[in-house]
Amino acid sequence: MLRAINEILKDIDVLKKDLTKLLRKSDTENIIQNFELEEKYNFLNEVMNGANVLIHVNDIIKMSLVWGSGKFKEMLGYTSEELITMGSEYSKTHYHPDDYKLLVEAAEFFKQEKGTSHTLMYRVKHKDGSWMRFITTRSLFKRKPTGEPWLVIAVTIKTDADIHTNISMDEMRTKSNRKKNADVIEKLTEKELIIIKHIVTGKSNRAIAEELGLSINTISVHRRNIFVKLKITKTAQLVNFATDNGLN
Repeated sequence: MLRAINEILKDIDVLKKDLTKLLRKSDTENIIQNFELEEKYNFLNEVMNGANVLIHVNDIIKMSLVWGSGKFKEMLGYTSEELITMGSEYSKTHYHPDDYKLLVEAAEFFKQEKGTSHTLMYRVKHKDGSWMRFITTRSLFKRKPTGEPWLVIAVTIKTDADIHTNISMDEMRTKSNRKKNADVIEKLTEKELIIIKHIVTGKSNRAIAEELGLSINTISVHRRNIFVKLKITKTAQLVNFATDNGLN
């Protein structure tokens, strides 16, 4: 399914490039190539209206919808026009409280130039009040004149209807988090990963030291190094990170 999403994004990107080239050509060349372009447009239009996916463009600065395909009404109960009017309030009031921060992190991913493509799994409220699970893949689409990342084009699918897998939603989220935090996790040593598992269970430094046959001072040093590498200051933060990334 993710492969299909990426293919759709590639097709849209090709169409965008074709449109740009077309604007630079002479009238005669435009007439010749217009037939091919129209054929591509009609094909993508069929995909957007026929596939059970949402295709949309979002402003990551204003955290709002800029454009959406015709499937929004069917899948969310709202038309894309209604969501555009709601602006950033929609995501604040309709994303699950535990998942809204993931949307903010996705926007920061692009703003901080960490990459040009990002996948997010989350829950959002339908117009009828029910919670729905979605997975969205976003790609950087347009920058501000200053070069600042601005618009992303995205493909969204309803996971419980479209993903047939033995992997649970929590496992998918964990996998996504581990990929996102791979650079940080790779800095942890094998011994530190073992100690994290013990800390998460609530064991004291003394209990961990006795079980691993190490001194309390050694455990304290490892603990301090873990906190530095993860840029955290509290055990609760470590527990949350370990849980979110499957390190527990």
